[in-house]
Amino acid sequence: MRTKTTNKKTTIELRPAGSDGVHRVAVSTNNPTNQKSSFARFLRQCACTIQQIALAACVVFATTHTAWGQAETEKSESPASYIFGGSLVQSYTFNPNHPTDGYNGTVTWTDRANEYQLNQAWTYAEIPTDTSKKEFDWGGRIDLLFGSSYRWTTSSGFEDKIFKTNTGTNSNCTALPATGTQGTAKDNSNCNTVSSQYGLSIPQLYFDAAYKSVKLRIGHIISPVGFFTVDTTQNFFAVLPYTYQYGEPFTHWGAWVYWAVNERLNIMGGATVGGDNFDGAGTGSKLPGFLGTVNYIFADKSTLDWVVHISSEYNYKSAANSTDPAILSGDFKSGSYNRFESLYSWRYFQTLVYKRDLTAKLQWVLQSDFGIQKVADVEAALTGSKRLDKEVYAMWYGINTYFFYALTDALRVGLNLEWFRDQNGVRVGSVLPSMAAASTRAAGMGTGGSPFRGNYVGNFFAITVGPRFQVQKNTFVRFMARYDYFGGTALNALKPGDAGYNQTGSAALPFGDGNSRDQLVFGIDLGVVF
Repeated sequence: MRTKTTNKKTTIELRPAGSDGVHRVAVSTNNPTNQKSSFARFLRQCACTIQQIALAACVVFATTHTAWGQAETEKSESPASYIFGGSLVQSYTFNPNHPTDGYNGTVTWTDRANEYQLNQAWTYAEIPTDTSKKEFDWGGRIDLLFGSSYRWTTSSGFEDKIFKTNTGTNSNCTALPATGTQGTAKDNSNCNTVSSQYGLSIPQLYFDAAYKSVKLRIGHIISPVGFFTVDTTQNFFAVLPYTYQYGEPFTHWGAWVYWAVNERLNIMGGATVGGDNFDGAGTGSKLPGFLGTVNYIFADKSTLDWVVHISSEYNYKSAANSTDPAILSGDFKSGSYNRFESLYSWRYFQTLVYKRDLTAKLQWVLQSDFGIQKVADVEAALTGSKRLDKEVYAMWYGINTYFFYALTDALRVGLNLEWFRDQNGVRVGSVLPSMAAASTRAAGMGTGGSPFRGNYVGNFFAITVGPRFQVQKNTFVRFMARYDYFGGTALNALKPGDAGYNQTGSAALPFGDGNSRDQLVFGIDLGVVF
């Protein structure tokens, strides 16, 4: 960036950022030599000085503003030595059904019906690594998230021990069922309050050590699975697909090695302690697992991402479907599940994401998910002792496709079509990602009624459409319409003869207070990124 005065020979130059990541302003003046008087020369020098100060102030303001913008920081010739940033996102979702429990069924993260939500107040600090000019570098990052979305980004045994107020409940709230697979739920009507919806989480906290094209990362990361991610500002829509909400982990603790093999191929692999888990509290596993990714860039600039996660996870055993002595012990009831190997089994999960620009304005994304784990047969809770201790191979899988079309530089329209199947009814239900310790479980759909709304065996279909308008460089507005349909069986539905049958709250379908198989909602949200 250069600004010059045509007659005064005054030059103000914004130089590229140095190794310390700081832009500097250079000001120089070449005064004319044919001045007629010292007084005139003095006046001209004063005018030049005032002009220099004004222009320099404008440049400094511009560079300061740029330095705080993440997108512009990434474009600088030399990366900054440290980066601070964040975002603020708030939303409102209109549900024509006006559900009395206040929830939009299985739809998240804008899960509250006809209610304002502060989804995230996010801030982060990062020291990025750069080995382009030296062989070794180190760095790290920490992210803090406050808002209603914190409920899905906590790790068992971490936030609940650091932030004692993150109970997910209020003083009058009864904890959710220990396993989430019982035929009936406790009355959680007191959990349906604003105070139970907000809290603080740390979705990322890691240290990096880089050597040439290889990087070691140790700590807590957002999972690389799928197309959507935890930070809603990076997603096109405010609502999540079923594949991400119910099929995939959100975060991991562990250690991983990243290797940029060449300009087209990047791989990552390392150990985890499962998904959404820190120390094995609640249902978290204490056994190490594996997380690996492969990213390839084709000649036409399209990309393919494959992510695989293998981990030991809770197998959904409960007193309602098993006679395992561990289930009946006081340790299980108090939440110490991981003391018993019989309560865990190995889970395999993978995602594939293909992205391609079909035209200069149209982008296409295709994603598939597949997960499998040997678990307890949750139907045993409904069919009696004949099926107690029976185990099945639960599977969940789905396909997502997205189309994004740029009408202008500031306005894009998106369409998402999704099919997701919960083969054995163990994934879709409570809106939380995993059944953590009782102190970290927040209220979810189905609170305040019986039976527990979950254990859906069958297919979920969803269509989401809407525009995203970039009001300014760091401000956006998103509108969306979302239609959901469930085709399958709600295992927890009460039948004629059951206590409470045909009473208020006795239905177990996903939408409309448990009375409907489908739902249409409309949403708007405003986001500011800094």
